[in-house]
Amino acid sequence: MSIALTYLGEKLNVDIYLAAIVVFVGRMFTNLAIIRRYYVEKWTKKLEKVKVENK
Repeated sequence: MSIALTYLGEKLNVDIYLAAIVVFVGRMFTNLAIIRRYYVEKWTKKLEKVKVENK
């Protein structure tokens, strides 16, 4: 991965650390989206279970 970042940085005439920041921030948001999706699904299943029990 570091080789690809270095190559891309050289071709775009961008500092390498900026490319690394972009990649790592993108991965961070992806991971946060996965965590959010997990808890939203867990919360909705819990709400559905409560609805069924109250009927």
